[in-house]
Amino acid sequence: MRLISKLQLSLLLGAISCSAQIRNIEIIEKDPLILKQSEASVSQPLPWKEQATPEANALNDAGVMALRQGKLDIAEESFRKAIEKSPLFGIAYLNLARIYLISEEDPAARTVYDRLVAGPHSGDELYAVAEQLVRFARSQEGTMLMESLALTRKAGAKPALYLGNAALGKQEYRDADAFFERALTIDGKSAEAWLGKGYIRFLARDFLRASDYFAQATAAGSREPRLCGLHLESLYRTGKLSAASVLMQSCKGDDPELIETKVRITLALNPFDDVMPLLRDMPEESRLNLHRKLFGTDRRPAINQIRADLELGY
Repeated sequence: MRLISKLQLSLLLGAISCSAQIRNIEIIEKDPLILKQSEASVSQPLPWKEQATPEANALNDAGVMALRQGKLDIAEESFRKAIEKSPLFGIAYLNLARIYLISEEDPAARTVYDRLVAGPHSGDELYAVAEQLVRFARSQEGTMLMESLALTRKAGAKPALYLGNAALGKQEYRDADAFFERALTIDGKSAEAWLGKGYIRFLARDFLRASDYFAQATAAGSREPRLCGLHLESLYRTGKLSAASVLMQSCKGDDPELIETKVRITLALNPFDDVMPLLRDMPEESRLNLHRKLFGTDRRPAINQIRADLELGY
């Protein structure tokens, strides 16, 4: 419902104030981020070049002034007219959408962002603006603009990847997986999307699918340092020891978890193999901890005796 319609409804009813009809009206009137173009260029500079006719600029300024006087119906209509006069007038879109967001009318705000994305601005400009809104602590606005952009191919897979990684960081795994899947519908060779989907499956202990996704990420050229170790552990956990033994040759590093996985693969293939060379580059404390974890002792003679007993047993 448009704000102007709510105000008209309030007048018709007579007994209900405007503030009762429009949520957070006092916050909207005092909001410091609904701006004239001249104010925005100083306090909230966005990485696009504003294009507006003098008439559109005047309408946006009139909307801001009306807002500060509590005339929300006039403000809303002014921002709408400014957009109609100049479809590249970005600040007018942001002002209009912000009114709706503060009044908790998210669907109306999303419609504004959808219209902005459908307009003449380039995908790269819109992506940069969404990122900058987040940096300006306007996360809800930046995220919603990014979501509208992700529904198109205007900026490629970047918006969906951005949203997928953000959801992953918040442990919202279902949303993250959906965004990574969206990225792959745009770019089926997105290493970042395959890696994200693999990591989600890895956390869910679905190691079979995780290993498949990690293989796709590797084939797509991922440079993530942890990818090889995650892929290696997924293969080990699914019993694909032959594939794991081949992959482990290319997994470099002294990460304790990686080395532990290599040791376990080596012992699973041959329990009599000497794994001490694998432990050589580990920090002393990490090496002793791994000894205790695998063999129940960190004393080398005792470990050698365990190996000898195994050989006699076989």
